[in-house]
Amino acid sequence: MRDRRSLYWPLAVAAAVHLALAGWYLVKTGGNTSFFVHFGAGHPVSAAYGGAAAGLWLHAGAYDGIAYYTIARSPFAIDELSRLLDTPRYRYRRIVYPLAAAVLSLGRVELVSLGLLLANFFAMILGGYWLIRLLAADNVASAWSLLYLLHPALLTSFLLDLPTAVVSAAVIFALWSYRRNFLSGVAVGLSLAVLTWEGLGLPATIGLALADVVTRRTWRVRWPLLVPLGVMLGWQAVVYRLFAGPLVLTEKVASVFGYPGVGWWRALRTAVLAPLGAGTPAQVLLLLCLAALGVTAVMRALTRRGPFDAAAAVQAFFIAGFTVPNLILPVELTRKTIGLWLFAFLGFAQHRDRWTMALLLGVAAATLLLGPWLPTVALPR
Repeated sequence: MRDRRSLYWPLAVAAAVHLALAGWYLVKTGGNTSFFVHFGAGHPVSAAYGGAAAGLWLHAGAYDGIAYYTIARSPFAIDELSRLLDTPRYRYRRIVYPLAAAVLSLGRVELVSLGLLLANFFAMILGGYWLIRLLAADNVASAWSLLYLLHPALLTSFLLDLPTAVVSAAVIFALWSYRRNFLSGVAVGLSLAVLTWEGLGLPATIGLALADVVTRRTWRVRWPLLVPLGVMLGWQAVVYRLFAGPLVLTEKVASVFGYPGVGWWRALRTAVLAPLGAGTPAQVLLLLCLAALGVTAVMRALTRRGPFDAAAAVQAFFIAGFTVPNLILPVELTRKTIGLWLFAFLGFAQHRDRWTMALLLGVAAATLLLGPWLPTVALPR
């Protein structure tokens, strides 16, 4: 009988790649883990925490990692968070990643930026472990898991202190639990996912609920599958109680969503008409493959009606309305569409249709070609 431990060698490869990337940057920055937070030189949070004088690595512009750092540093200091976060009602609802970083930093301020890195690293390992278990159940070689483990969305989010690996791990655990009919695990995994990043957690929750209804031929969704929605709404009520602000964040919504398909058409036209340069052909290929994968996911869901196909279809509807900035900026495009890729990949593992395989490989090839010129891997100054 084959040693099951031999299934997990891709985890060692992925760990080596992530550690090598982190080590390279740490050498360049003199071991300063705050580089990955991306503190903006003129950002209020940078000034509040002492800036360069306090040892923070300052960049020309800030990125979302600065919000997760702020929460992880003082997760329950509501007054401080109200003052420092740009939109506290929006930021604080994604509490799982910064809380995990706070735990891993052992309550020491100087270790918070390291805690953010470690949370993503361990989540990548756990997500890969459960993914390999899912692949093994369908007799798919564990080597295929490297397409996920080395996906640029995970690598760049690791370098930007973003929660992609954490939410992906929670969703993959929920899918693994669903396959084993372990509904309590589904409830836990999806609850963690919707409190990490609803852009992936919510489509997965809706997709599994729809698949459960269709496959069991009933209108009654089993209650553990509804727990994540209750958790999300309950936490949202708590957040609205803790922080002041508008009831609906219309500017945030408008920056992400527009009319379905319009943003994709404009992004593709922009990529095609842009002067040829590094990454442009790969970006066109990625947009085309993702659009085709979304259409394919909806068609597969109508015929197969399985949990992975249903989740992929819901994710496709979710990203159909993305605006141009979310599609033309490589780091945003890769991380915000990883759910579609992941669900379609698991559907392929079950059914092995060649068209889906071709699209998945096209997405993987395009994202890997995009990797060398993503902003997150530029040499630190």
